[in-house]
Amino acid sequence: GLVVEARELLPFLKKKTTLFLGPFYQFGVSPLIAIMLGNLLKLEGPVLQGFLLLSMTPCGSMPNSLTIVAKGNKELSVAMTIVNSILGLVLIPILAEVYLKNEGEITLPFLNMFGNLVVLVLCILGGMFIKVKKNTWTHYLKKIMTFILCLSILGILIFSGKKIIILFYKASFEIIFASIALPLILYVISFFISIYLRQSKSDAKALALGSGTFNSPLTIVLILGSYPLSVSWGVLKIPLLYTPIILPLGALTAFAL
Repeated sequence: GLVVEARELLPFLKKKTTLFLGPFYQFGVSPLIAIMLGNLLKLEGPVLQGFLLLSMTPCGSMPNSLTIVAKGNKELSVAMTIVNSILGLVLIPILAEVYLKNEGEITLPFLNMFGNLVVLVLCILGGMFIKVKKNTWTHYLKKIMTFILCLSILGILIFSGKKIIILFYKASFEIIFASIALPLILYVISFFISIYLRQSKSDAKALALGSGTFNSPLTIVLILGSYPLSVSWGVLKIPLLYTPIILPLGALTAFAL
């Protein structure tokens, strides 16, 4: 929110054709790729359910930072985050019914979903408001946010590094491959489809990085709120692996684009 202005964002919220591609990739193409990968890798039961839930979760705020690194259209990226987050409230239950109907009844925690996505959107809008009303604060707040982000990554490495290593060590090849392949395939497919549809390279970067990057903390919230603890560990395997994987994978893709 601190790097875009409302007047720059509004044209992309009105640009229906381009903005439609974001939800199409994330809610249309993504679950289809996940189901094909799941069948190819013979994933089943709770592991497959967690993989499918991850594939239908909207992008968080991470694609916005990746798009800036890739020199893509940051306004389109933020617009896509807002639109996909709002649509996720409606589409996740529908997609869960379609793709998980044979996997038993799942009770989605709508209140937690709503809270997670609303906070994300409000933070973006809050940053935009500060940029317009208190632009002199923007430079300092960017530095503070960057510092907090670095601290959070360092904290993950210090306090969860050992657990992440153990998680990778105990995971099967199929689970690790699925965690890497889904975002990577989506990055590539979304980018080239966008180029084929005559989107600018800058727009294609924003669409691709948003499509292959999921809000995995939201996926984890969905799983913990939907499954009993006795089975949630199996469902969490791929979303938990995806969380540390997407940091370097997303960054490398952004530099490559």
